[in-house]
Amino acid sequence: MKNRTTQTNSAATGLQEQPHSTPPTINNKPKRTWRDVLEPQGNHKGLTVTSERQYRLMLAILEAPKPINALIQIVGANNVPDIVKKLRARGWQIHTLTAPVYDRDGNKVSGGSYVLDKSQLEDAKAALRVYRGAK
Repeated sequence: MKNRTTQTNSAATGLQEQPHSTPPTINNKPKRTWRDVLEPQGNHKGLTVTSERQYRLMLAILEAPKPINALIQIVGANNVPDIVKKLRARGWQIHTLTAPVYDRDGNKVSGGSYVLDKSQLEDAKAALRVYRGAK
């Protein structure tokens, strides 16, 4: 028994320690923090606009927040949140801002607005030029 070597816990179980090189995730998506929203997200080259509705929405939110009910008129569609969802899936950083507003009955409700991340203004202008040039 003197020649018997002892096994470490990882060797005995067959498990190896995994390095912590990957960021924490939620449902296989990177975990986001407020810092991610407020700070520029790096280089976003390759961002595109592929439809007239996306073009009108990006043009409207390019430099200032626009309320969703105003965007419905500008974009020409009731599905503005769906258009924003598709743009976000392509990598556009579009933030939702909420503020208290009053509805027609005088009730205080949360009104939403969309605004493009400041770090992507130049990318958006370039994407709009490319889309308009392709037409």
